[in-house]
Amino acid sequence: MHYTVVVIFPMPAELFSEVKQKMSEDGKVSVDQTILDFIEGVDNVAQSDTDKFLPHLEKYTEKKAGRDEQGYYLVDKAYKMAAIDMYRKKLEKPFGKFDFSREVKEYKYYLSKNDVDDIAKHYQISAADQNAIAAKIGDWNGDKGGVDERGIYALSTQNRNGHFDSWGIMDAIPMDDFLSVIDEMQPFPQTVFTPDCQWVDAPEYFFSVGPEDEKAFREWQAKVKEMLGRYKNNSVAVLID
Repeated sequence: MHYTVVVIFPMPAELFSEVKQKMSEDGKVSVDQTILDFIEGVDNVAQSDTDKFLPHLEKYTEKKAGRDEQGYYLVDKAYKMAAIDMYRKKLEKPFGKFDFSREVKEYKYYLSKNDVDDIAKHYQISAADQNAIAAKIGDWNGDKGGVDERGIYALSTQNRNGHFDSWGIMDAIPMDDFLSVIDEMQPFPQTVFTPDCQWVDAPEYFFSVGPEDEKAFREWQAKVKEMLGRYKNNSVAVLID
């Protein structure tokens, strides 16, 4: 499994016990008709022939399958899958705030010295030539460049709070269970999304950790465990990629 963000979904403690139990239970999950049609077309086996069709369905889905009066089904964590769908809907609005692709009202920002140096180096022009730098901003990041009395600026409608351009839920795990295996999961969480919709990122060293950064890396791990530990007995950890 690959994930990068852990979202904390808290709930009343008594409800958490019930949810945890239900998330571990198997149930019937209906099969999308597209999957059935694909199997019928590719393997040339009729959906009406249950005895022959079921082995093919189990081969493709790697799940125990069956058929009842409602049609074909898989034996899977039905409650968990339904909960994941609800978590996805619940996250659409707060996550939209952090979507790179979300356009915002045009705003003006000024380039830092590092930004100017990077552009100058990339295009092999003088960092002192403000007009030349401004002229390259559009090619550099798509924004409109210019120069005024304060320096080199850009006009943008890109979301400055953006962290991603797409996302999907990989799993949902009771927080106490997640914390018991967090050190074994790869990668270690790079972001925690808190119940009050705060996006807490790992420091930059996390992405290129070397021996000299081992202490700082361990500090981030400890911080994540402490944050998640506050919700150990009343929350679900939703894992996002």
